[in-house]
Amino acid sequence: MVNIKMMLFSLFFLSLSFGQNKAEKSNQKLEISTELNVEKLKEAVKKEIENNQAKFIVFGISDMLTKEHVKFTEKYGIGFFRETCAIYPALEQKAKITNALIEAHLHSKFGDEWRTNLPETPFGISPDGID
Repeated sequence: MVNIKMMLFSLFFLSLSFGQNKAEKSNQKLEISTELNVEKLKEAVKKEIENNQAKFIVFGISDMLTKEHVKFTEKYGIGFFRETCAIYPALEQKAKITNALIEAHLHSKFGDEWRTNLPETPFGISPDGID
């Protein structure tokens, strides 16, 4: 008997609650920006390099980073950020610009030595430095 009263009581209050009205339609559309502000990106990456917070962008299914990734980060101050394997144009451009700036920094500071310690080749970077 108590269960029936509780159920009726709940149904009564549920009928008074407000929900979405199907008659109302929104004319707003969700837009995802695929444009990249290259100058802001370059400034941000340069600042990250100065603060030892820069990360190569790599793509793949797994998000695991190995001991070799950690060793590289400790030695050169550059980490790795793994994106999914789905690459859209703005992300491709971001990865190429970011990785090229990091590559230039590492080359100016360490020559080509750092390339031999790469645990994997970042997007847009040639493992031997020859394009």
